[in-house]
Amino acid sequence: MNPHIRLVDDEAPIREMLGLHFRKRGYEASGATDTAEALRLVGETKFDLVILDVNVAGENGLELLATLKRQRPALPIIMFTGLQSDEDLLAQSLAAGADGFIRNTDSLHELFGEGQRFVPAPQDQASSSSSSRKPCNWRMRVGWRIFRKALASIWRMRSRVT
Repeated sequence: MNPHIRLVDDEAPIREMLGLHFRKRGYEASGATDTAEALRLVGETKFDLVILDVNVAGENGLELLATLKRQRPALPIIMFTGLQSDEDLLAQSLAAGADGFIRNTDSLHELFGEGQRFVPAPQDQASSSSSSRKPCNWRMRVGWRIFRKALASIWRMRSRVT
């Protein structure tokens, strides 16, 4: 059975993009849209890694991080944020038990590498022909860049409104 990654983010495009990226590399990936769903799924489903948004549906992802770590201390959790540079948030995440921290402005390759620190890539997928993966990598990089620019615009508009 392939390693299972839980993506906890309230923004569907992010969950779908990350899920596609990890599934193309042989992982199982599924999402949760809010803290209640994430907590419910902890008891129901086995998964090997959580990628957790810092701000999930207006709720504090750090609180969810602490709760998940109390329930499953060995479960690796990578915090994922749209905030550009907040060293306090990084420190708070690590103090609350986060195993990693990545910004959505970082590349998918960096996120994938961070995930592989805790859950190695499935061997059957990793040994597949590299020529079949090159077009996907190129498309994913271009798609991720466009997505990041659109998301940055949304964040700027949100910050002006609030």
